Amino acid sequence: MKRCIFCNKEIDDSVSICNYCGSPQPNNIQPQYNSNNGYNNQPQYSQSQPNNYDNNDRLKKQRKNLIVAIIVSIILIVAFIGFLMFLSKINSEENNSNNNTNDVEEKNGNGNIDDSEEKTFYGEGFSVKYSSKWKNYKIELESGNSQSALVYENSRGQVVFSQVGISPLEDMGIDFSTSAGKEELFNKFYEYWNESGALTKETNGFIELGDNVWYGIMDNNDTIHGLFGKVYLVVSEGNNAILSFEMQTPVQSLVSEANEEVLKMLDTLHISVVYDNQMADYLERMSKWNIYSSARSGSLGSQRNIEGEWRILSNSEVYWVFRGNEFYWYQSFNNFNDNYWYGTYENYTGKEALKKLGLDPNQLDSLMANKKGLKESDVYALILTPKKIIVEGEDKSSTNIPEGSTWNYLWVIVDHGEEGLEGQQANVYDGSENFFVKVKD
Repeated sequence: MKRCIFCNKEIDDSVSICNYCGSPQPNNIQPQYNSNNGYNNQPQYSQSQPNNYDNNDRLKKQRKNLIVAIIVSIILIVAFIGFLMFLSKINSEENNSNNNTNDVEEKNGNGNIDDSEEKTFYGEGFSVKYSSKWKNYKIELESGNSQSALVYENSRGQVVFSQVGISPLEDMGIDFSTSAGKEELFNKFYEYWNESGALTKETNGFIELGDNVWYGIMDNNDTIHGLFGKVYLVVSEGNNAILSFEMQTPVQSLVSEANEEVLKMLDTLHISVVYDNQMADYLERMSKWNIYSSARSGSLGSQRNIEGEWRILSNSEVYWVFRGNEFYWYQSFNNFNDNYWYGTYENYTGKEALKKLGLDPNQLDSLMANKKGLKESDVYALILTPKKIIVEGEDKSSTNIPEGSTWNYLWVIVDHGEEGLEGQQANVYDGSENFFVKVKD
């Protein structure tokens, strides 16, 4: 449990909006989710396979598996090339910054980077705490996709820690609650990844990490390409999630040291996953016009766009303002001088909006078919960057806004004619939803 920074009431660690006062929570910065991204290289199994099929179906399945194998091989090659390019870039940056590095080492006295300051790294469906021994980089792959990664650096070289993929546990068709199920899942991933023969099992199956989260480790010694490291497989039954990570370095002597640091990070692992199909179900549900006559009385906004002022349709007093590229979130529309967030935002509409949120853009067709009169321009992706937070008259921006904070929201504007404009807001991080009425253009 954690406490809301505004009302100080206890809320669940996984929520991104306080269910008491409605404030966004800074410890849940929104990553963009897309289970179909280019670097997701986990085996995918369908739980809806028929029990019986004829020879034709079997041949089709074999052809499909061959195609999947070819695609996976291409992805691995592209990822590997991107990794080598990334290491080369880091070496270049390190050579250009030796003076700065020496200054830091002199200040720390013993040549080690001070790891007292913790930051949070957000990936697809998870977050971990990391020390200043690690640096957060963005890897650009030749496929056009980008991937965030953590890099561990010292005088001997660099180590890259990155996510391999994420997939639903239930799709594997394995009873993970049993010892036999855990062994089967671990071996299935081991066999799937070990075509080159570079992997060996470090753990004999899974070890409990805590809170019904399990992890297993495989050693990766790719002597052909001169890369060494480990593969980490993490399973959460409660979150219906399998996550995999890879730690790689060209310096074999760094593996043991970096592994200790990775295990420290995994101890802080927080998993929160919203899959594409879950978000699709959510989009279908967003069709009810909440009736709060007091909030919808008087003068209302009429321009069918996101810019303007929005009052929540509930018993709370939450209030959003979007002007130009700036936003304000107020805890109460009765006090615009205290208890608020301020920042900047980008907005996208239509299928581009869904792409920005890591969702399938084709879901928009289904959404529009079920919402009469809905236009593509009514669907927004808002990428918010908080800059300032005032709590009880005190500026807490320096302590309560983590570095790199962004919030990703889906907004759908529904025109109810004389009753007003409704703003249906979805948080793609945890699937929470709120409803607003536009009170001012």
